[in-house]
Amino acid sequence: MQKKASAISLSIILTLIAALAPLTTPDALAQGTAEAHIKQAEAFHQIGRFGDAEKHYNLAVKQAFSLGQNNPNIPDVLASSADFFRQRGNFGRSEQLYLQAIQYKKRGVGQEHFDLTTLYMGLGFLYYGEDKYYQAEEQYRNALAIYEKKLRTDKNIPNFNKRDVNLKMAECLEEIARCVEKTKGANDAASYRARAGQIKASPMGDYYY
Repeated sequence: MQKKASAISLSIILTLIAALAPLTTPDALAQGTAEAHIKQAEAFHQIGRFGDAEKHYNLAVKQAFSLGQNNPNIPDVLASSADFFRQRGNFGRSEQLYLQAIQYKKRGVGQEHFDLTTLYMGLGFLYYGEDKYYQAEEQYRNALAIYEKKLRTDKNIPNFNKRDVNLKMAECLEEIARCVEKTKGANDAASYRARAGQIKASPMGDYYY
């Protein structure tokens, strides 16, 4: 049993070495695509090598912009990097990246595209973590408006296809409730929590307004 466990551990180590080996030289670091840098950053993040992860997120951003301002991958690269810096507590850098991601996403797909919800939620989490509750609520409400519009647009499709959007909206409502509780008190937050609870209890219902 011990030999088998050792063999498994060795296999995992060799797999990690193989994945990270191409990035051991400065030239290799500079030549990767943005997507490759994101994958390497995520791998470094998972094993606690945060400095290396940060280096690759920064390289991913640089590489994405090197392909031109109209590169459609820019918002996703910025968002991934923003998530990392938020988790690491670098709120200033994270905010900058989220705002850029929102700007470029709007430029590419419009002001009310569903993909913007993830960016608004991420920026809301960031502001909440900084105790900026009004700013966080504003971002969550931006996301909520898009969720509601999506559900109104899709009102005639089968309800089981609305489940994921409904649950995302419920999460959004819970985050709004957390903000409202901080700024106005528990009574004002209660209606948002009740609405979220109703959706979560029956996530295939109709909740467009």
